[in-house]
Amino acid sequence: MVSDQRVNPTYTRDLARASLLLAESGVAGVVHLVAAGCCGWDEFARGVLEVCGRRVTVESVASSTFPTPAARPLNGCLASSRVEALRHWREALVEWAAERPD
Repeated sequence: MVSDQRVNPTYTRDLARASLLLAESGVAGVVHLVAAGCCGWDEFARGVLEVCGRRVTVESVASSTFPTPAARPLNGCLASSRVEALRHWREALVEWAAERPD
């Protein structure tokens, strides 16, 4: 799993709820609304496997190992500077795992 591309994994339910509140508040302009915390895709994959109770080894590799037609930034982390960031992605991941069907 790619380790050198960093992102803010954001739970869509958190994003949807917060987006509705922002729309109702009348805020205008560009707002980066993301989960707190930033991680590599490998760390995110390990987190998903952990909360799902899976013991699987995730091998960390550079993004150059998997060339893609579209260039991906190494730092895709966004800051919620105009509004408070959503809860940390790990906390949301725990809720996601608890709600998923078996």
